[in-house]
Amino acid sequence: MRKLLAVLSLLYIAGCSSQTISNPHQQPQIIYNINVTNYEDDLFHVSVLVNNLTEKNNVYNFAATAPGTYQKMDFGRYVKSFEAFDDEGNLLNTNKISKNRWEIENINALVKIKYVIEDTFDSEIKKNPPAAMSGSGIDEKFISINTFAVLGYFEELQSHPSKLKLDYNQDWTVGTALNKNDDGYYYTETYDRLADSPILMGELTTAFTKVGDIDVEIYVYSPDTTINATKVLSLADEVLQS
Repeated sequence: MRKLLAVLSLLYIAGCSSQTISNPHQQPQIIYNINVTNYEDDLFHVSVLVNNLTEKNNVYNFAATAPGTYQKMDFGRYVKSFEAFDDEGNLLNTNKISKNRWEIENINALVKIKYVIEDTFDSEIKKNPPAAMSGSGIDEKFISINTFAVLGYFEELQSHPSKLKLDYNQDWTVGTALNKNDDGYYYTETYDRLADSPILMGELTTAFTKVGDIDVEIYVYSPDTTINATKVLSLADEVLQS
């Protein structure tokens, strides 16, 4: 079943386990974790568990721009710390080789990277800020994630599948077009698919309709209770059904 998702935020226009992962087929594995349980620090705490990487994958890239935009955004500017570890918890040497790229030495020993990255809405970086609809935001009542603003990809693995786990306030609703399996992970076929899948979580209103065989879900955050998902759907329904 195909699914179409509209994720809307109307306030703005807009600990991952250290356990290693096994892969008997020796294919690269990538598992992202975004932790926003401590939303008061306005930071995304990201862990990436990996296995079976090779020298050709020894650079972790943050997006320089975003799908459908022409603006240079350089999300690597928002990284506050970046660390890499082997399976015994030892630090591996890393080197920031450009604004958006971190090189990892001894990549064959890598099992995890950890980094902290700012949300762009409240960043102290004022020069060339990303357009609001392309950024990320953390608030006590909602969190808006354009995945390309938070998650990067390993060299030559942009077309490789991955998994994503979110740690967040479990009382919140999560809206995203990503499909979640019973194990609690979202699965993506490629990084590009991940980058095209924004996430909105928080005290949201929701609405649902169907256009042919396509499920359409509306998620809205607004401090004004007169603006909600049902109202947005009513305004959009004529266009959706035409």
